[in-house]
Amino acid sequence: MSYNVHNFQTGEVIEAQPINEMDAQIQANEQAIGQRVQTSEKGAANGVASLDANGKVPSAQLPQNISVTDDSNGNVTFTF
Repeated sequence: MSYNVHNFQTGEVIEAQPINEMDAQIQANEQAIGQRVQTSEKGAANGVASLDANGKVPSAQLPQNISVTDDSNGNVTFTF
């Protein structure tokens, strides 16, 4: 259910939702925000790896016992 509301400053008629629907959307948005990865966790120990300009995990963020080679065709080989 929605309502048409007249904006007296701009003259526009906009569609508005009842408060209870807006509250539900706000709560859903707050939950989604809580599930995002914090900037401080990117590239940090026990966090998540960041990506370089090519969308790849930098080798410095991989475990030390993994060797990574990247050929000219973009193929990546991992050696443990």
